[in-house]
Amino acid sequence: MAYRIKRRLAVGLFLLAIIGMVAGLWPYARALFPESRTREAISGLLSPWYEIYRPDGDGPFPAVLVFHGCGGPQPEISRPRGEWLRDNGYVAILVDSFSGRNLTPRPVCKGHALWGNERVVDVRAALSHVRQLPYVAADRLALLGYSHGGWTVLDALAYGSGSVHGSDDEDTQALAGVRAVAAYYPYCGFPARFRSAWAVKQPTLVFLAGQDTVIDTAECVDVFDRYQANDYPVETRFFPGVEHVFDAPSAMNSYDRTAAKAAEVRLLTFLEDNLSK
Repeated sequence: MAYRIKRRLAVGLFLLAIIGMVAGLWPYARALFPESRTREAISGLLSPWYEIYRPDGDGPFPAVLVFHGCGGPQPEISRPRGEWLRDNGYVAILVDSFSGRNLTPRPVCKGHALWGNERVVDVRAALSHVRQLPYVAADRLALLGYSHGGWTVLDALAYGSGSVHGSDDEDTQALAGVRAVAAYYPYCGFPARFRSAWAVKQPTLVFLAGQDTVIDTAECVDVFDRYQANDYPVETRFFPGVEHVFDAPSAMNSYDRTAAKAAEVRLLTFLEDNLSK
């Protein structure tokens, strides 16, 4: 009798543990098991929402594809970035990953929808679109991501041409023409793919904020220090006294003019070094 009671108790506790685990993961189900979409389907979601800034003239111009953070495509933040790139001789393509999916910031910022590794297919779809633009130099492209978008563009390097989370898309030319990648304060925790391996080694520039309360900067430092020690072409610029979104006025009220300008100067040089003819 005692044995049966102990066995039933053990089974009950096991079932309770399973139920607790499932309940804990349930909010993340949409991110863990996203709807599988082809690159063509993603192109259909993204194409109505591209915002393009281009210099005067016929080109072809080098182009920078810009990926917003989990707060979404906020015009007051994204448009000055596009205008700055245009004014410095680049076509800027602002990629809106939310509108076509009917997403809002809250589930993405909480990790309940659209992880950065799923969003890699957006990078590939946007690149396919940009290469067809007659005023773009298809062999001089760069990826630029902010926060969640930084995770996205770094994971694009990590996956290379292989299939990505939420898509069977594979293409040996997935990153054709991409010469440089830059990320501001990217998320570096699980389940970011780039934490463990990169399939493609391209010049990469990362800006980190020492007082960041949104992402774990120390975790990022560990990741990038490891890659630098293994001769990956990764450069980190660390700003010890600034917070997340230090580079633009935002609801976080964390804009730091000095750090923003320093990052801007380095980013411009980085783009010139890698996208010049």
